Amino acid sequence: MRIISAHVRSGAIVLDEQTQLPEGAAVAVLADAAEKEFDVPSDLESDLAAALDEADRGDVVPAAAVLARLRG
Repeated sequence: MRIISAHVRSGAIVLDEQTQLPEGAAVAVLADAAEKEFDVPSDLESDLAAALDEADRGDVVPAAAVLARLRG
């Protein structure tokens, strides 16, 4: 699982960086809007749960490292 930053422009999700995703790739979008709910497809729930468990354990990449990578 990868985290890719994006913004909404004219109602569409536009990635902040170039990436190669295979046609039909499943993606999850977490919006920064507390009042909005979202559904995770059942086949991706376990992936999301595993990622959240990793974060809870502290098995994460420091924010500074992520930002440095994004800035290239």
